[in-house]
Amino acid sequence: MHSTDSAALNTLPTWRAIPGYAYGLPQSSMQTQEVFPLGKGVERVAKAFNAVIAQVVGDEDTPPPGPRSPLLVVETIARAVARLQNWVYIPVSDDFVAREEGNADRGVRVELTLPFWSLTATRIAYGYCAEIWNRLSAREEFEDIDALRLTLSDKLTPFVASSVNQFALVKGAVDLNLNLIRMPGEVLCLGTGAQSRLMNSTLTDRSANISIMLARDKAMTAKVLRMSGLPGTRNQQVSSADEAAQIAKEYGYPVVIKPADLDRGEGVAAFLADEVAVREAYAKARALTENVLIEEQVNGFTHRLTVVDGKVISVRQRVPGGVTGDGKSTVSQLVEAHKQSEWS
Repeated sequence: MHSTDSAALNTLPTWRAIPGYAYGLPQSSMQTQEVFPLGKGVERVAKAFNAVIAQVVGDEDTPPPGPRSPLLVVETIARAVARLQNWVYIPVSDDFVAREEGNADRGVRVELTLPFWSLTATRIAYGYCAEIWNRLSAREEFEDIDALRLTLSDKLTPFVASSVNQFALVKGAVDLNLNLIRMPGEVLCLGTGAQSRLMNSTLTDRSANISIMLARDKAMTAKVLRMSGLPGTRNQQVSSADEAAQIAKEYGYPVVIKPADLDRGEGVAAFLADEVAVREAYAKARALTENVLIEEQVNGFTHRLTVVDGKVISVRQRVPGGVTGDGKSTVSQLVEAHKQSEWS
């Protein structure tokens, strides 16, 4: 193996956690002082490194190395540390702060500060990146990317966000450079001072408890709609597959089986056209919750309304995706073209 004439990266540097906000970063941060490589071959290694990281995360967009500078390696590694964590749904900003502290043997000493969601996860991702860099510097080839991907995924999975909502909320906040601190439990603090907000998933410290209670009970929601003169489907909570089958006959097929108290469509089965399908759907929903609902099926589009401080600020219609063939393109090509269109 032939290495470059630069220093190797330390795969296990000593990190210092910094509580609160520091250095203009939107999340809590961690800091280390390490020597980063300089010398021949650094640009080559940076290009190869970015290509490996792109393969690990399954992203064809490989960012080119930045302009040659003493901090080229620092920037390349820091961006990859965030990229790998976001890939497994650990929400972390890709911002960082690097301060040169002078030259060292075959490198430059840098004080590096990284934001983190989980200090341990960032340590793991950094060590992973440092190991890849060092192996590429030694001109090793990475032939089994799947094994590399699986190893990292296994190590980082225990630190992922608790839900898609939480990941999207945190990433959205830090990408907008809003200060965010992870509180005990699932609570987040966005912003600082009198204008800060406490959030748990999509709930805030201003959310109305009664409204939340009603919205989280699908049977109750339908009743409130009907009492208000709005259309609401007939539904009934059932406690057995036999009861579900009986109600389905009364309503007429097709019907829907769903958990009455879960979100994001979990356990929902629609277009149930016979008793066998109803019994199977009931068993799957019952495995998730004791509160199982059978409901008339009403065909149509789903609309999502966003309400802030009692005002509707947006309404979106959720339309099932689809493409029409042109006789020459593959489905993948048609989907990609649709994604790039003004209608996507």
